[in-house]
Amino acid sequence: MNLIIRCLPLLGALCLAACGGGGGPSSRTLAAAPVVADGPMAFEQLANLGHSALQNPETFVVRDNDSLEKLWSRAYQNTTTAPAVPTVDFSRKMVLAVTPGYVAACTSFAIEKVTMSGGVMLVNYKTTPPLPTMMCIAAVFSPVSIIVVDRLDTTVKFIGS
Repeated sequence: MNLIIRCLPLLGALCLAACGGGGGPSSRTLAAAPVVADGPMAFEQLANLGHSALQNPETFVVRDNDSLEKLWSRAYQNTTTAPAVPTVDFSRKMVLAVTPGYVAACTSFAIEKVTMSGGVMLVNYKTTPPLPTMMCIAAVFSPVSIIVVDRLDTTVKFIGS
């Protein structure tokens, strides 16, 4: 047992020598990922439709023009005159969208804030049902909120309330 304890420092030194010493400069360098501070992020509203053709709860992270054109076409499919697809510089920006699917008339829905937390982009949206005292038509709608934010190649998480 005493022999094992005396050999432990030698065994540790051999392990460090076998892996290159552990403290010197590495021959391989990895590109550093951009560091984005935690906190709120600015965003611009592209569309906030009360009724779209997006009928199921969905989230979208759009990083190219073709995907934006498809999203825009689907969102405005139920309208007679859809506005032109907005121009977005996808080298600097990306588009985020969320729809809760079908909701009752008079329900309000919107993306409220976008924040960074631990390298993850958090998109908070809120669905507020009508008050019981409100007079609303007996219909369902499928709202969608579409925004543009600074482009980050990171995980995007949508959080509804």
